[in-house]
Amino acid sequence: MNIQMTRIEAACESLKLNAISNEWAGIAKTTLNNEQSLGDFLESLLNVELEARAEKHEQH
Repeated sequence: MNIQMTRIEAACESLKLNAISNEWAGIAKTTLNNEQSLGDFLESLLNVELEARAEKHEQH
């Protein structure tokens, strides 16, 4: 893991974006491999966080 990855994950954890913290690197790789836009990347990140929060909310 490089220093940038560490900073990104720390920022996500500080902002309580736990799903993004766990999934962003894989989503970034998929975005690059599929030649998708930055908008697609951001939308995927937000969706993964929204889905995780909805799942957590349903469990309570």
